[in-house]
Amino acid sequence: MRLKQVTLINFKSYKGETKVFIDDGTTMIVGRNGAGKSNFLQAIDFVFGSRHAHLSRSSRPRLINDSGDRASIEVVLHDDDGLFGSGELVIKREFDVQLDRFYVNGSRFQKSEMIVLLEVMGFSRPTPYHANSTIQLKELILSNAIERLNATLNYLGLSISLTVSFIRKLLPNTKEWGTNMSLFDELVKDQNSQEIREEMARHQTFSSLSKMKSALRFKISCIRKESWTNLMEVELNTASLKGQSAQALHSLKKAIASCKTALEKAESEALSEKILLDGYMQGKELIAKNLESLNLSINEIKSQVEIEELNISVDDTVEVSRSVPARIEELENLVRIEQTAVKEISEKLCEQEQNRNDLLLMLNCNEQCSSLHEKTRWIDNTVKKLKKTYDENVETVKMYERRKKAVKNSINECENNIKLLDNEKNAFLNTHKELTSMRLRLGEMQVELHNLNSQEKVILNEMGVLMNSLKSKKTELNCKIGSSTMNGMLSVKLVLDTWVSTDHVFANGCYGTVLDNIECSDALNTALEAAVGNRLFSQIVDTDVIGTAVLREMKSKELSGEVVFLPLNRITPHESPRVSIDGAELFISQLSYSDNIHAAISYLFGRILLCRNLEIATKVAKEYRCVCVTIQGDRVVGGGPMTGGYVDSNAASRTQYQAYHSLQASYAEKNEVLLTKRNEISCLKASIDSVVSFIQREEIKILKGDQNVSQRILIDRLDILKKNEIHWTEQIKTKERDNVLLLKKQKTLEQLFREDLSGSRAQRQLEGFNRTALDLEKELKKRRASSDLMMSEVSLLRTNESCSRRRKDWKVAGVSKCKAALQKLDEYRTKEKLLSSRSRAADQDIARASANLSSHHQKISELKAELQTLKNPELVRGLSEFSLEELQRRLTDLTRELEEVSGGLKLTSRALLLEVEKVNLKDDFCSSKDDLMALFPLQNILHPWVRRHVSKSLEYVCNLFENFFGMIVHDGRGALRIQNSVEDPVLGIDGIDLELVLGGRNRLPLELSTGQKMSATLAIVFALMECQRPCFCVLDEMDQALSKERLEGLSLAICDSVLQGHQFLITSHNTFLVSRGQHHFAVEFKRGGSGIQPVSSTEALSVTESVGVVPRRPSNSLTSSQSTVQSSPRQSPFVHCELS
Repeated sequence: MRLKQVTLINFKSYKGETKVFIDDGTTMIVGRNGAGKSNFLQAIDFVFGSRHAHLSRSSRPRLINDSGDRASIEVVLHDDDGLFGSGELVIKREFDVQLDRFYVNGSRFQKSEMIVLLEVMGFSRPTPYHANSTIQLKELILSNAIERLNATLNYLGLSISLTVSFIRKLLPNTKEWGTNMSLFDELVKDQNSQEIREEMARHQTFSSLSKMKSALRFKISCIRKESWTNLMEVELNTASLKGQSAQALHSLKKAIASCKTALEKAESEALSEKILLDGYMQGKELIAKNLESLNLSINEIKSQVEIEELNISVDDTVEVSRSVPARIEELENLVRIEQTAVKEISEKLCEQEQNRNDLLLMLNCNEQCSSLHEKTRWIDNTVKKLKKTYDENVETVKMYERRKKAVKNSINECENNIKLLDNEKNAFLNTHKELTSMRLRLGEMQVELHNLNSQEKVILNEMGVLMNSLKSKKTELNCKIGSSTMNGMLSVKLVLDTWVSTDHVFANGCYGTVLDNIECSDALNTALEAAVGNRLFSQIVDTDVIGTAVLREMKSKELSGEVVFLPLNRITPHESPRVSIDGAELFISQLSYSDNIHAAISYLFGRILLCRNLEIATKVAKEYRCVCVTIQGDRVVGGGPMTGGYVDSNAASRTQYQAYHSLQASYAEKNEVLLTKRNEISCLKASIDSVVSFIQREEIKILKGDQNVSQRILIDRLDILKKNEIHWTEQIKTKERDNVLLLKKQKTLEQLFREDLSGSRAQRQLEGFNRTALDLEKELKKRRASSDLMMSEVSLLRTNESCSRRRKDWKVAGVSKCKAALQKLDEYRTKEKLLSSRSRAADQDIARASANLSSHHQKISELKAELQTLKNPELVRGLSEFSLEELQRRLTDLTRELEEVSGGLKLTSRALLLEVEKVNLKDDFCSSKDDLMALFPLQNILHPWVRRHVSKSLEYVCNLFENFFGMIVHDGRGALRIQNSVEDPVLGIDGIDLELVLGGRNRLPLELSTGQKMSATLAIVFALMECQRPCFCVLDEMDQALSKERLEGLSLAICDSVLQGHQFLITSHNTFLVSRGQHHFAVEFKRGGSGIQPVSSTEALSVTESVGVVPRRPSNSLTSSQSTVQSSPRQSPFVHCELS
């Protein structure tokens, strides 16, 4: 069973309700120390574990949060086997300071019923290992052989543990049966006949009851015997099928590897197709937005064209007034004539008025002054006043001229400013056009940047797949040739790269490994490895001085590894034997290499012969006393052949070495492409930044400088200044005309008063002036009336002419605007067609990508189904001698038989347990030996079956432990050894020894460090999990004492277990392990309580990096980790394991 959901209410640091949904695979939980990660895992242990089965009253308040007076934990499990019929199982434990309450699928359960339910689910009552602490896990490493055997049997399941303990209880009492019977006979002789009869009657009654009970027990034993017999036959048949052919196992493993490779490739292709699909969708959205904006622009331009066409239609009314200019010209001439006449008459009238005033003045003077002296004095005073007035008028005229000049200068300045503003306005219009083009370019650059980012993501995904393949291939190569040889090759390559970059004198004297310098057919890869082995990875150099320099350089740089050099100046080529036997030839003749290294190649392959088969090789080796190899990989020397077993040609060193180098070349090529794309992205980002900064700068300038407002203000000021200039000009003319009149008046006064002192002549002239003035006023009124009439007609005609001219200008401007708008409309329609074609192409790309994605998903599902089929352990055991139909038929029969036996055992196990509880074993010890053997026939059936299957299950666990320990600890080896014994009548096993080889020497369990103990413990955990159906495993910060290399091995072990269907919950502070998780949760303590939220992988890594690396604990115990594993009950007894 696997976890589906966990709900906490007021448990420890979790305040209120906290609900967490858990997916399959690996789930990583990160957070700071003290946030509540371990409390979450302890909540799961609180439901299933035995450590919290009996809580004291004082310990309960520590488990309840301060925010409430009770707490509860609810765990939802997947019911994969359909035991409970609802698809899931909900177990809830609610408690307060006094009582515990258990609920299963909403129904109340007692504590004893809950224990029985846990047994049905696969948790065993007599052992605490289904929910163990780190101290209990530590027993597997630090305990002695007998304790380790008992613990392992408890891990392997309930049935074996109960059976062995029951047999061990029964066997010692069988030795005392004879003694008990002899004592009974002596007691009978001492008693009298009456007592014997009474005893016989009681014995008869007891015998009848005992027979009835024995019949029931015999029926139970028959059912059990039949069940064990059927199960034994099924297991024996399965075991016989398991060992038939190793070659079929290899082929299936190869198929699994190919399926995994195809699955990874299909997943990477699906991911790339999904990224392309997202890019296509974003491009389509951008195209749709551009189309929408273009449609809006087209509609605006269409409305503008309609308005301009309406303005153009006004021109029809202008044609009506074609004769207006001639009529206006004629009326203007008449108006000018009338205005001239009016002006002359006005001047004459003014002159007459002035004369009249002068005459009135003179007559007044005559009336006031009686003598000539008084008149002369009056005239002088008047003339002085006139002169004074004239001088004031002259000063006023000068002042008016100065003001007029200042106004004219202001007018010139305004005109210059208006010209500058016009230039700036044109410049801003050009800038606006440039900004529009820049914005279009910016959109194109952003689309291009998005495409480059999508390509970068695709390349990164491909590089990730290549890196995983490269790591797995490097691991295989390390296992093949040894990590020291591999490290030596890498160290020499690093030294040679440094020499080549610095033009070292020894750079040309190193030729690389032997494998790099020879070429041959791929069919000879196995024979090549059989011929020289790891000497293929020896380094060829010109002289031994170069080899010494390389070693010295490696030592100075602290580079590790094992290196073997072949100096050409020191080695002597071997003389090749002359062989005349058909089917045998020199191995060196099948190799292609440079003449410079002939000495080294001849030294290695000179005395090695390639033979067609093993018979020819044996004959040639004995006759010529040389080494012979066959194409199949058999090696024959003078003493006889070294052959046997199956050799995979794909596992040859040269094949794996070539695959490793091809992956390195592909990764380097992808890295170069990635660097190119990133350079393009950086250049494009720089261009985008420059364009954006330019657009922002110009927009700020446009916002700051509002030329239209400034130009309008200057134009209004210019109109005001021009009006002031006209005003001052009129004032100057008025004053000048007043001065002329004053001078004239002065002369007139002097002349008139001196000519006619009496005033009679002036009286007559005044009367004539009055008559003339009346006539002039009448004529002036007529002229003004006719002039006003003609001026009104002229103004009317001018208005019509201005309207026609304005309409004509409107027509010209409207035509030009319509042309520009239509041209812009054509451009937009062209762009619309282009975007529509792009949109259709994007739709096609999206459809193609969706089809590819669906096909990839279908392929992934098929590959997963095929991989799951190939991973079935029943199919992986030898199946080479049967046809496919027969294998399928036999597999179906075996599956049906296993299900029938398992179902029968389930149906009878509960009844058997109930009957065994009713049977009093003390009565059996007083019964006869025959009755006891009828109850439980141990000698003939149960002993061999138990011994055989317990030994098989323990051997399976030991082999798995060795594999997982080698996976986690690369530089060590671990093994569990079974101690056989003849003294144990049931199992024949004394215990299990633990052998660990670390650092080249054997280590005792007490000598192990914390990390080594943790590695061995985890290897045992994974070995026991391999024996189970899908279950869940909880690990709490078990990586603190592990190095990086062991963490890599741990991640590989977790990945293998996840492929088997297991589920992991892990808390860790290590970024490497966190990055390998499939799902992530972050725990944070805030506002007085812990909270757990799902986060992405990037966020989980950032949280882990912010916390930092937690220092390793110096303790030698295993208190830094916890693990919890829960298993499904539907499985055979010897692969039943519960861990926590």
